[in-house]
Amino acid sequence: MDHRKNPICDICGEVQDCFKRLKVLKVKGEKTYMCKSCYRDKRHNHRNVTKREFVPIIIEEKKEKKKKEYIPKRYKKKTNREVVQESEAPIKIKGAKIRKKPNKSYSYLTLQEKQMMYNNLKRKGMSHEEADEQVKEFCKALRQTKI
Repeated sequence: MDHRKNPICDICGEVQDCFKRLKVLKVKGEKTYMCKSCYRDKRHNHRNVTKREFVPIIIEEKKEKKKKEYIPKRYKKKTNREVVQESEAPIKIKGAKIRKKPNKSYSYLTLQEKQMMYNNLKRKGMSHEEADEQVKEFCKALRQTKI
């Protein structure tokens, strides 16, 4: 039967005014043409069947999940793929690690400051070698002490 020329519903046999009003369902290679009201009834029945059959199963699964005993993650310990609860030891609180501060002082003398110090020591009457040594010792002491 050609449904384009003669648009008839396969289920109720109602004649439609045009082919566009028919819904086409393909089931295992066979086409069935349905009017709007039959299609709506089929969907409604299918929805009721799924509510009766599948919704109670889903609700039972949710209840089973709620019944399971809740164990917080911090108490779980995995050994040989089995979950074993830790002993009654107090829980260690992990805080920030305290970084060891370096004993360096980040102060230094510039070349001009060293030269000024060297010239002042020379004016006071020290020799070239003594003034040079004293400037070097002062620089070492400055690096070691913390401000």
